[in-house]
Amino acid sequence: MSILDLNDRLLVQILSKLSFENILQASRCCKRLWGLVWESEELWYYVLKDLLEEEVVIRQTLGLVGSYRLLAKFLVIYSSLEGEWAGDIQPRGQLLRVEYEDGVLVGKIYGLSVGPRVGEHRLINRLLFKLVPENYNNELKVTCKWFRLDSAVGQGSRELPDDDAEDSIADIRMDEFTLIRSTEEDPGEVLTNPRDVYLRYISRGELPPERLPRRTTYRRLKYKTQQQQSEHPADAEHNDKLLEGIYWALYGLHGPEIIVVTYNDKGKIEGRKITGDINVPCGKVSFSIDANPVASHLLPPEVLAVRQASVQAAGDEITHVHPGTGTVAEEHFGHPRSIMAEMLRFRNEKFAIVWLELGTPILFRPLKLPEYREVGRKFLASMASGPPFS
Repeated sequence: MSILDLNDRLLVQILSKLSFENILQASRCCKRLWGLVWESEELWYYVLKDLLEEEVVIRQTLGLVGSYRLLAKFLVIYSSLEGEWAGDIQPRGQLLRVEYEDGVLVGKIYGLSVGPRVGEHRLINRLLFKLVPENYNNELKVTCKWFRLDSAVGQGSRELPDDDAEDSIADIRMDEFTLIRSTEEDPGEVLTNPRDVYLRYISRGELPPERLPRRTTYRRLKYKTQQQQSEHPADAEHNDKLLEGIYWALYGLHGPEIIVVTYNDKGKIEGRKITGDINVPCGKVSFSIDANPVASHLLPPEVLAVRQASVQAAGDEITHVHPGTGTVAEEHFGHPRSIMAEMLRFRNEKFAIVWLELGTPILFRPLKLPEYREVGRKFLASMASGPPFS
């Protein structure tokens, strides 16, 4: 007797005892199981319960969606939005995180508030949008709800639903998407000196208001985590931790800025600005450094001593010095040029970049974003192959 000789009700009971991945794997065995999985409301309950890990979240979502299959369709369509993105709002830019929370996809803007002591900082964020799945005559309808800051005098900065906007998310791809607003959003404050306004807000632990254009393109941040093995020969030779990731640093009077560090195929360690300033804006390369360090015998002890003294705030000794270039420019990225620079590596996770012409090193620290579960992307990966039948 085969398991397929059982009736549908018993098959559903058996499949419901499996994990999310095993249910989908079993569904690809034959047409009957595939159809059973997709048609059984009970099975979708177990699939999504295993996927979301919290039954209460599913029950809350059901009140909005009314169908497990509609929720699954929502995840299939929008799961590629999960992750970290860089927004091209010039010149400041945005760091955006999209994740699944309580039955909806939320987009949050992240930034930094810097304290008076060296290295003191606090990660801050505000809600930008929510993608809410709804049941419209048994069909999936997704509403995009926007949130903006109320900067009226006496009101402080608090999130308000932007009910009047007819906004949407368009051109969704794996590595890029576009936010479309019905009108350009004015921050409600005369930005005669954007830098002063920016520093005033972050000094009190708030993200400043922004002038949001009608269209904003977001590009996925791609980098290897430290858990992933590096294939770069310099890392293997020196047993270094992989530098790739998101970092922040104080760029002088411009305040804190966020960069993403990656290795490119030309043997360079590249730092590209996620958030920028009026001189070198977001999206531009801040520095490009040789992945291979300077040989120790080519670096006189007195030179290393001067470098070490200049970065006492790093709290650790220099282990390697890498040559390279850094970008400087006039306001509005006028007359940009590359000047000689060095990367100073430490035993801890920090590093410094010295623009040799300017002399002062800039210390970079890892930016630790809150952990989250990639619910939708996990679901999409499992469904990617689709049914094995025509």
